[in-house]
Amino acid sequence: MKTSLLEYVVLPNGPLFVHRDNADGTTATFCRRCYMTVASSQWEADLERAERYHKCDPIELEYLDGILSQISKSDQPEDR
Repeated sequence: MKTSLLEYVVLPNGPLFVHRDNADGTTATFCRRCYMTVASSQWEADLERAERYHKCDPIELEYLDGILSQISKSDQPEDR
């Protein structure tokens, strides 16, 4: 499996999932690779289970990788 630009930009180090507390008292978990909300729950065990079974959508990853490639190219100085 090829490593995408997305993995280098988004996952240089740290956990794959990030948690955020919601106003309703639940916690949401997000995938740092595909930016998808994986689950939202009051229980840590539910979040861990959802993270364990999460699979990034390959079409979404390809789309995100394309966007990052365009941004990367636009940041390069033009040849004259």
